[in-house]
Amino acid sequence: MSPRIWPPALDWRASTHWDYDAAAMDAPRPCVLCGHPSLLLSDDGAPCHKTCAEAWFEQHPDAWAAYEARRDRTTSVTPTTNPQAIETDNALFDQAA
Repeated sequence: MSPRIWPPALDWRASTHWDYDAAAMDAPRPCVLCGHPSLLLSDDGAPCHKTCAEAWFEQHPDAWAAYEARRDRTTSVTPTTNPQAIETDNALFDQAA
């Protein structure tokens, strides 16, 4: 399995990647990769800098490819529920018949 995006670029804009408890107590926990204080959290909730995680994935391309595959499986696209779009589509089919 080969990664689609290289080098790894994580999207950690979600609030789940911020350690609010550690920030409130002004006590960041050590990053699991470099050991320096971090207010960021990995997808699993472990303290980790985004740059440390990206560097780790660069050294482990198979893990990055698996991460991409898992991420893509959990991302879903909502179908269009716009009534006008449905009517337009039906009109196109009616014209073709």
